[in-house]
Amino acid sequence: MSRVSDKAVEVGAGGALPGPDRDIRRTEAEFAEFEARIAAIVSDAGLTMEAAWEPVLRHRPTTEKGKRTVTRLLDSALDLVGTEGIRATNTRSIAREAGVNIATLYQYFDDVDALLKAAALRDQALRTAILSQRALDLGSGAPLREWLDTTVELVVQGALATDHHLAVTTALQAIPALRPIPKLGWETGALLLATALSYRYGEDTEEYWLPYTRAVQSATRLVADDAVEKSPEDLDRIWRVSEMGWEYLLARVPESPN
Repeated sequence: MSRVSDKAVEVGAGGALPGPDRDIRRTEAEFAEFEARIAAIVSDAGLTMEAAWEPVLRHRPTTEKGKRTVTRLLDSALDLVGTEGIRATNTRSIAREAGVNIATLYQYFDDVDALLKAAALRDQALRTAILSQRALDLGSGAPLREWLDTTVELVVQGALATDHHLAVTTALQAIPALRPIPKLGWETGALLLATALSYRYGEDTEEYWLPYTRAVQSATRLVADDAVEKSPEDLDRIWRVSEMGWEYLLARVPESPN
């Protein structure tokens, strides 16, 4: 059995894509290699749930009850940042919001910064997990336009529409040690997309697709950060600018035949 990408392209003179001109047949072994590459990107970035929590948790929960407690603490911290602001968010207010003893909070976290870092890493890990699945879908033959639309919605519009994402962004901007986290998340997303496009269309990820996808991700991130800081309610503007970025990428990729 083989997997077939819709079409493949060759880069012509000057780096332009002339359009679809041949099929690429992928074996099950090749698809397995592609799956392994997607998994390795997520693992290398450290954006799995376990890796996200490991550097900041004082004590890793080993029971379901402990995991629920940590989750409740993270959610409560983000609720408070979203409603009361980051200055009013401290370990006592978080413990009170979560309905746990302050000693329980300190069993898992050293301070409020560690707790917020865990929340930010969790946010990135969840989104990266979804993006890795999107990459696999794209490589398997999902319609490119539909795939990009749902990815944009996940990364930009859907994310910024939630109080928790706004709270994570606030924490990332307020705490210097957290600022590299979104850059890591966006770079991981760009590499996932570039790898999927490389698998599907037969071009080198690092040299061809990654510069395009990195540029689109960076532009989207800057617009999103600006909107969060100045006008978080203006999601339509974010969507329009994001669409312009994706059109830039789409112009270099042949549309899948119906």
